[in-house]
Amino acid sequence: VIVVLVVIGVVLSIVMKKPPLPPVVKEEVKKVFMVHSYDPEDVCGQPQDEGAVAKLKELGFEEGKNLEIYRFYMDTKKTYTTPEQMKMRGEMAIEEIKKIDPDVVMLIDDDAAREVMLPLVNSKYPIVFTGMNALPEMYNEKVYFMDSRERPGHNITGVIELLRVAESVKLIQKIIPVNKILFISDTAPVGKAVKAGFLYEQEIYQKIGVPFPAEVEMREVALFEDYQEVIKEANQREDIDVIFPIAVSLGTKEGKRVVAPEITKWTLLNNKKPDIAATFFFAKFGYLGGVTIDFPALGGQAAIKIASILKGEKAGDIPIEEAAEYTFIIALNLARADQLGIKIPPEIIEMAGQVYTKMDLYPEYEIKEE
Repeated sequence: VIVVLVVIGVVLSIVMKKPPLPPVVKEEVKKVFMVHSYDPEDVCGQPQDEGAVAKLKELGFEEGKNLEIYRFYMDTKKTYTTPEQMKMRGEMAIEEIKKIDPDVVMLIDDDAAREVMLPLVNSKYPIVFTGMNALPEMYNEKVYFMDSRERPGHNITGVIELLRVAESVKLIQKIIPVNKILFISDTAPVGKAVKAGFLYEQEIYQKIGVPFPAEVEMREVALFEDYQEVIKEANQREDIDVIFPIAVSLGTKEGKRVVAPEITKWTLLNNKKPDIAATFFFAKFGYLGGVTIDFPALGGQAAIKIASILKGEKAGDIPIEEAAEYTFIIALNLARADQLGIKIPPEIIEMAGQVYTKMDLYPEYEIKEE
């Protein structure tokens, strides 16, 4: 009897037992590690970061849900400015990357590309760069990472940030006569990269047999005092119509470092010539304007590549691209125009994507609404 009852109990337990519920699968959290050349407040780096985060969310990767974002700020523009210090900060960033073991590494600006990207060529980490001013071919000569722009073939892809100097000149020519521009760059690695990008733009015009829209004089300076002298000299010269100042990091004779906001503010207070803005943030600061790079949009363009990698595509199969047309906007500063005695035609103002009525770095001068 006891045996029968045991058998019946076993049978009933088998019959009555519910099938196990399928395990709850938690959505996989992806990790992106951003390396900025800049400090956290920089007007070039942070907007690219924000643009990338916004685009990733739009593409289905939201921070705090299925995405974790880690950041390392190399701070090579203000604090760690020597080649040795930049290399040291790059090594520190790589150490952090190895600790976090991210799914994608995003690099913002040339210093990050040079000091972090190149040492990680052919590593297990997919890399997407943005804001690279030098041509990728220049870096490819140092460490081979790119079979071609169309199909890089290794673990790296990204977006090249090139100036649109010719388009900016053509824009200013619709406002005032421009026969000659003065292009001023610094000797920091990024300054040299920007200069190389501009020379590349000029070469394209030469190859297609089209004259550049204005004569160009190029000056490269290392010290803030030299930069000041160049600006003062240009103001005394009748042959210089427009100044394109892209120096963003300069030393001083006392061994200090002067960076973009300080350089720009001094320029606004002392330069009496129209000035071209490389990015719309510099138009916001107070430069007259130009066809400028939209950094949030640039970061968004890089984020499209990041999202593709997070979905399974290989970085080496994703083309390296120049900044897309939608990442450029016309930016104008009406307060600067008024200060210089320049009347911008209404049709040009209507074309602008960003129009400013005050100078952020020169707040005492502002266009009042009538």
